[in-house]
Amino acid sequence: MATYSEIAAQLIEVFQRIMPPPSRQKASRSVGKAADVSGAMERFYDEARVLRERHRLGIYGRARVAFELQGRMLKEGYPADLCRQVLISLVLSAFVGRG
Repeated sequence: MATYSEIAAQLIEVFQRIMPPPSRQKASRSVGKAADVSGAMERFYDEARVLRERHRLGIYGRARVAFELQGRMLKEGYPADLCRQVLISLVLSAFVGRG
């Protein structure tokens, strides 16, 4: 079984493909239309659901992964407000309930 840190690392990789960190946004294409971002975020949440089920994350595990992901996002330079918004949406979309 993967560690919480490894699961968070997989999620940050997916998120970075959707929305590059601020330090790399100028070098890559800018963030697209709202509909494109929304669809990409749904794919991110789908991946989170798959990882949750694959690793059989309980409530404690989900919290640890979310906390690790938050730290990684902040370390990559994402704004704190964005981190908070993404993590709240992640918890509500992919980490709530039994599974």
